[in-house]
Parts: sequence; structure tokens; C-alpha cells
Amino acid sequence: MRAHILVITSAIAAFAAAAASASVYNIEGTFDVGPDASVSLDLDLTAGPTLPSAVTAISGTVDGDAITGLSSYAAADNILPSVTPYYVDVGGISFTTSADTYNFYAYNNANYVCAESEDGACYYSQGNTASNLTVTQVPEPATWALMVAGFAALGGGLRARRHASVAA
Repeated sequence: MRAHILVITSAIAAFAAAAASASVYNIEGTFDVGPDASVSLDLDLTAGPTLPSAVTAISGTVDGDAITGLSSYAAADNILPSVTPYYVDVGGISFTTSADTYNFYAYNNANYVCAESEDGACYYSQGNTASNLTVTQVPEPATWALMVAGFAALGGGLRARRHASVAA
């Protein structure tokens, strides 16, 4: 029985390690665009497990509009360089929604968001910084599976030990 648990736990660990080839980072925040206006971001970026890494997928919302995909707008390099302190680089991460195309970038020690208007001008840039930007790494399902398998193995080991001590 103990050998079966070890084989099953090892198989789950191997599967989880193989599946952990990418990480999801959540970026949330509000960018002030005027005295009484702001832009709200809620992005989920899929990138490599170590940073810096290219962003391979994006989802989320901008002011309630669903993000439809990555873009090359504003010469974006779509690289996530680190999770601190500015989260993106000068090239930034560009993406589209049903309403507009955006570039989220860092410049001069601040984060900015630039939206492409119908005439190609940026109207959320130049000094409109994020007021409450947070970035967190989202655990992958494989990570949760590995944690649950570990707890199951610990529980099984404790149960086997209790049964062995009662039998003795």
C-alpha cells in the first residue's frame, strides 16, 4: 500500500512539474486620467516561469471591456521584466479590447497606460500614473494539485502510523 501511494504521489509531482512551464501574473490598478476620471485595469498575463519573459497570452478587462488579445501597438515588446517596481518596461505590453487598443508601459520611474484613439493619438499617457497598481502571481492548477497530493500523502502516512501503533 505504501508503495502505491509513493508511485501515485510521484506521478502527480512529475505531471505538475511538467505542466509548470508558464506562470500567470495578475495586474490590477487604476490610472488617473484627469481630476475626475480614471482607467481601471485587471490583466492576467501568461509568461514564462522566470522573469524577464515574453507575455504569451492576456485576458482581463479595461474599464469593463474584455481584452481580446495581445497587440504590437506603440512598438510594444510584450515583455514582463519583473514584478517590482514598475512591472513593465519602456516598450510595454499592448493589447486590444472591443473598444480600443492599449499600451501599458513604464517610463521615468512611473507606470502609464496609453489608449489609441481613432486618430492614432494617445490619450491616457504623459503623467497619468497608476494610483494603486498591484501585481501578484496566480497559482496554477498543477501547483494546487501538487499541494493537495502532498497533504494526501501526509494524511495517509499519519493514518498508517496510527494503525500500526494500535496493532502493536
